Amino acid sequence: MDDPAALHAALADFEQVRDDVLSESYYNTVSVARLDVNDDRLRVLKAIEHDQGLMDAYFSVVSGVLSVEDVYTPELLATANTL
Repeated sequence: MDDPAALHAALADFEQVRDDVLSESYYNTVSVARLDVNDDRLRVLKAIEHDQGLMDAYFSVVSGVLSVEDVYTPELLATANTL
């Protein structure tokens, strides 16, 4: 691009899209790396411990293959909140 202002605008747009797409995965990865297991996450882990399909889905979220919304369904969260 020969126009510095257009290049700056395009890079700013790219930055915003990148951050929107990757921020959830990034923060989940940081949380796992810190071994930050808050009470809510611990309840979810207890709720899925006997269901291989849910465990596979959970670790697919951790690895970035699935989104949180794919696994943390209202039903799962309701079950976790009863523990």
